[in-house]
Amino acid sequence: AMHFLHSWGTQPEVLNDLFKKITDDAAFDLVWKLLQKEPGKRKKVADLLKSHPFFNQQSADVLERRSAIFENLLFYGRYKFFDGPPEHRSQTSVVFRAQDLDKQADYSAIFDEADKDKNGNLDRQELEKIASSIDLNPELFLRGSDTTSKLIFVDVCKRQLGDGPREVVIKLMKNKDQWERECNARTKNTLHPKYVVSALSNVPSDTEIADAVRHGEGGLDIIRE
Repeated sequence: AMHFLHSWGTQPEVLNDLFKKITDDAAFDLVWKLLQKEPGKRKKVADLLKSHPFFNQQSADVLERRSAIFENLLFYGRYKFFDGPPEHRSQTSVVFRAQDLDKQADYSAIFDEADKDKNGNLDRQELEKIASSIDLNPELFLRGSDTTSKLIFVDVCKRQLGDGPREVVIKLMKNKDQWERECNARTKNTLHPKYVVSALSNVPSDTEIADAVRHGEGGLDIIRE
């Protein structure tokens, strides 16, 4: 890391000190990877390190300052690609594994909101109403029963979605007609989540994703042909 920091300018020792003081693990990891993979953005990160002292743990708005770093390092300011080659790559598409660093859902609050009669259980109908918000099949919660308890609901959500950054896959497609066929196939058919990766809701729009790709966000610019 010090080699890259020394290439930034006339006061490398100042930037070295700033880099060493980053106590937020996620921010440190992102900056480290950026220094190795995206040399064109080193100056921008250096400016952020100097103007946003996010390494100060006592600051009440540390998360807000960290988001300024994320906007420059993540895909759409939200997705952190895993290291290594893509999961799949063809002439017309590429698939990446990533972490969704968006705000983590409160599964307990989601259950309470769906439990309209406040009996401590959700039936199939209630689960189906919230299925789109959690992107999980209701069958995962019912386990052969007609209802599910709050304990089971939260446990399944944490096991399936994680109790931290959510792991996702992002598929980028070159040809619009192929993308439309896949979207239509998912809409018209019932696909079991055990065998087919589900399409998520509450994600960036097609236009926003296209803009992020066009700008090479999250490191995409280093794999362009």
